[in-house]
Amino acid sequence: MKKWTPNQRVTADPASPAFMEYLAGLERDVAALHAKFDAIAAVTAPTGGATIDAQSRTAINAIRTAAS
Repeated sequence: MKKWTPNQRVTADPASPAFMEYLAGLERDVAALHAKFDAIAAVTAPTGGATIDAQSRTAINAIRTAAS
């Protein structure tokens, strides 16, 4: 995404095309973050019992995959 610098001008009416492009990029980035957080939240928590170690490893790997 293009970085916006303090010396770049922004016009109000109509809005600067470069600034609108910058805002659209921010919106895409935020949407991608929401998708990752939703994927992380969907990971099933491990439960107790004899298989808790295996379940924990599975959950941790799912979190790592969702966050990358």
